[in-house]
Amino acid sequence: MELGVFGVRGVDQISVRANLCRIPYVSMKVQEAQKVFDSLNLKGMDLMSIINDENKFKTMTREFRNFILSLFAIGVYEKHLRSGASPEQFIVNENLELVIDYLKADLLGEKLPTRFLESYVRAIMRKGFFNVEQCQDPITPVSYSLCTAHARWLHRVTPEEGGATMTYGLFFQFLSQSVREANVKKIIYFGPESEELHSLRKVVYDRWQNVEVVSSIHQDTTLKVLELGVG
Repeated sequence: MELGVFGVRGVDQISVRANLCRIPYVSMKVQEAQKVFDSLNLKGMDLMSIINDENKFKTMTREFRNFILSLFAIGVYEKHLRSGASPEQFIVNENLELVIDYLKADLLGEKLPTRFLESYVRAIMRKGFFNVEQCQDPITPVSYSLCTAHARWLHRVTPEEGGATMTYGLFFQFLSQSVREANVKKIIYFGPESEELHSLRKVVYDRWQNVEVVSSIHQDTTLKVLELGVG
């Protein structure tokens, strides 16, 4: 069985974001979201400008940046589907709420409503787009969800249950559970070459030598050139 892992590390680099936008499926998702913003008459909301400007990107709220990362992740995932089957299980950073909702519908064979993206945009509109202080938000704990075809949505650990100390422990708990129970033979990392991917490989190869870890994006280690393709 194959397990999909969605990562977000490395995308805070402007060069990585620019390269990801060269992938047709990613750029199509960004364009689709731009149409939603245009339809809502949000003047000055130019997604490509924000993506390609480090200062603009950092001044956006955490929710908005995670929205951008979700568009990237879904685009990378859809590119993979053109040449490979969807994994049966996924471990997803819970900051990527849009990705989790997208996968739920996909795994359960449900059709997303036509206004799905618009509903999500309206939700982040209510929270505001810009940070009050023009700087990055403080680092916050990261939690994960394990998503399966059986609609087993395992959610974040609450602060009362351990909070920050449990974040990565929860990831490894899900990882071990999938490898042990589902006989995982291959892990597909949906994201750019990054420290996160290297750490994942080390953890997996130290424990399960027969499990392969691959990136869905073929690229050189400098992150300067992507080998793009639509199939």
